[in-house]
Amino acid sequence: MQNALFKVCIFIFFHIGICLHGQQKFFLSQSYNNSISEWEIYPDTLKNPEDDYLTAIGTIQVRWPFEKDNYSEWQIRFGDKTGSIRQRWNNKSNEWEMRLGESYLYLSPKWPNQMDASDDWLIQFKDKNYSLELSRENGFKIYTLSDLESTYAEIYNEFFMEFTDFICEVNQSTPEELVLSMLFLSMYYTHLTPR
Repeated sequence: MQNALFKVCIFIFFHIGICLHGQQKFFLSQSYNNSISEWEIYPDTLKNPEDDYLTAIGTIQVRWPFEKDNYSEWQIRFGDKTGSIRQRWNNKSNEWEMRLGESYLYLSPKWPNQMDASDDWLIQFKDKNYSLELSRENGFKIYTLSDLESTYAEIYNEFFMEFTDFICEVNQSTPEELVLSMLFLSMYYTHLTPR
């Protein structure tokens, strides 16, 4: 068992090290146990040890927290920017739109009538299409954000078979909007689909 876990860890770090150069790291963590309604985003304090590691630089939270099982609208904050993520249509629960400051993104499953929306996503931002794809590796879910030319980011659960903390490794040039859309989709669909 330990040997298999070791191989998975080596694979993850080797794969990420090849794909992402000049990267920064973010951590996404559930604010409350057993609730997906509020998440906090933390910076990579290993690169800046003088930073207060307990201070979140962003949040993703349900807009209507007192309405049970209403996850159709979310509020986001990242640094000094605020915005929202909401279902685009009431009858299409897997199509989302995100607004952050002046930016607009459209998030949808890559294929029409895709039953498992957690696997492949299309993110449209500034007249460009990005792909967010899921791979599963022995208790880890790894989402990779890319386009035809390069890989921009990867996010994976920090601990084996535990989906309350995620690590996101991002190229320095990746826009914040793409990072936030990736954080949202990976968090949301990790909790709403089979593990």
